[in-house]
Parts: sequence; structure tokens; C-alpha cells
Amino acid sequence: MITSLKIKDFSESDYFSYEAFCNLWEEENISLIIDFGEDSDKSNMLLKYVDKINEILKWIDEHKKDISNFLVSKQCITLAEEWVATNKQIDDNSYQNAIGEIINIPIKEEDFYKAMYLDSILIDFEEDESKPDTTMHILFEPDYFKHHSLIVYIDGDKNIEYGDLAG
Repeated sequence: MITSLKIKDFSESDYFSYEAFCNLWEEENISLIIDFGEDSDKSNMLLKYVDKINEILKWIDEHKKDISNFLVSKQCITLAEEWVATNKQIDDNSYQNAIGEIINIPIKEEDFYKAMYLDSILIDFEEDESKPDTTMHILFEPDYFKHHSLIVYIDGDKNIEYGDLAG
């Protein structure tokens, strides 16, 4: 279970409104970015929406399996296998990536799920304060995508969308 963030956990950001670190999916110190837009009273917005931020983080924490299943439905395991197959081949089904991890293909759904972890989360209140959009960058261990992350969007109604690879 995640620990709720308090106002004191946030610091002002040079590029967005606020930054913090959160713990989700049993990972610590995930970069959290909050954007209220340039014209907003950022401190009042943070006071107003800290509970909403915690609600979104709780939802993400509780829906890792749904997010994984969504990525599987979008053929991301096939994409991972294509990327893995560009590494040094060890034998018929095993490849060694640049940091020495051995990855077997085909990749099982359970292994894909276990390998997922969050690198960063952006919660954007600028377009619709009542239903902020969330962008997540998801990495994998072992590294299936050569230091690239999968981008996943969660809209204000909790619909999951695939955003491609970044890196």
C-alpha cells in the first residue's frame, strides 16, 4: 500500500508546477510531476488537489495488473520480443542485453508483469482540473527495450491508452 503524500512532500519545479517522489508497485522514489498550468495559483491548486493526486496514485498502485493486461492487448510483449531479439543471441531462445541480463523469448505474460516498474508519472491538471490526465513511463527489469520506456496514458475517466515508446 502506498503512503499518502502531504503538501510538504512537494517541491516547486522549474518546468512544471511541482515535483515529488512516490512509492508504487513496491518501487521507491518514483518521480512524480504535477502540472497545473502557467496561469494558475500553484500553491492553492496543490492545496485543493492533493487528495485527488493521492487518489490517482492509489488507483495506479491498485491497477498494475490491468495496465499490464492492457499493454499485452496492445501487442507490447511481441514488441518486447522484437527488441530483445536485436541483442546478442546466446542460444535459440536466449539473448543477452547490453547490461548482461539474459532474456528468454517467448516472454510470458507473468514475466512481463513482474518486470514492469514505474520510472515517472505526470499528472496534468491544466486541461481539465476535475479530470486530470496522467502519463506514466514504464520501464522493465530485465530491460526489454534498451533503456526506452513504454508510455501509458490514463485519462480523467480512468481509461488506459497506449502512447508508444520513449527514449
